[in-house]
Amino acid sequence: SRLITFMGAKGGVGTSSIIQAAAWGVSEVLKKKACLIDASGGWSSLSVGMSFDPAGTLREISRAVEKSDEDSMNRMFYEASEHLTVMSGGGDAMLDKTITPEQYEKFLDMLMVKSPIVMVDISGAEPELKKLLVSRSNQIVLVTTPTVTSLRFARTLIKEISDLRGGDADEVS
Repeated sequence: SRLITFMGAKGGVGTSSIIQAAAWGVSEVLKKKACLIDASGGWSSLSVGMSFDPAGTLREISRAVEKSDEDSMNRMFYEASEHLTVMSGGGDAMLDKTITPEQYEKFLDMLMVKSPIVMVDISGAEPELKKLLVSRSNQIVLVTTPTVTSLRFARTLIKEISDLRGGDADEVS
């Protein structure tokens, strides 16, 4: 499986729109089976952009993974098309922690067995989850705008990503 992480250099740069378009492109144009998820918990806007209601929380998904409860897992995913599955989360409390990086990693492991391409929007995720996903990703897409502030944040993020990945920034697009 291939894990592709999308993150914005700052809020409002269009990361969620770009990852949704990329997921549709991979699934419909390339005809590859893909899974789209958002690590933002209650801050996720994925359900709005993809026209579905959240059917669960990251905590519920974590519990289902722990129990190997396939029925609950299936309930929390939206079949957007023949090749695209979307985690229909987003019902989490907005001001509380969602799940631990260890719990999220088990969730990722389960997803990556089922889907050859897993695409994750980490823009609104907690820092611990961002670090986990950046370190595990096969490819990272950093979205920015051509403003001084956004480009400065992008430069800083590229350095942090490079350091986290052992000095290799080659996989940052």
